[in-house]
Amino acid sequence: YQMSYCAALCGYPTSVTEALIRQAIDLEPQNIHYRIGLASLLTRLGRKHEAITVVGNLIPGKLDEITCLCCIKRFANLFFDCDDFGRAKACAIRLN
Repeated sequence: YQMSYCAALCGYPTSVTEALIRQAIDLEPQNIHYRIGLASLLTRLGRKHEAITVVGNLIPGKLDEITCLCCIKRFANLFFDCDDFGRAKACAIRLN
């Protein structure tokens, strides 16, 4: 995961960054932080439905493990934009 972060900082193509994050997830599939990183990248790339696939099965179950309010807000907006109002509401409640 750290390699993906460094690759992004060094200007490598997003495909390299994405591949490295996916490898980290393959090694540790339940790590919510790796999934947040990949979902955030996919959202920035306009691939919202793929982003939901990455984090969808962990929310709302692991929502309490997310401590970054910006990430929770990002996911609330992501779910809302993709008409997943139940998970959008769960994120909004967590924000409060």
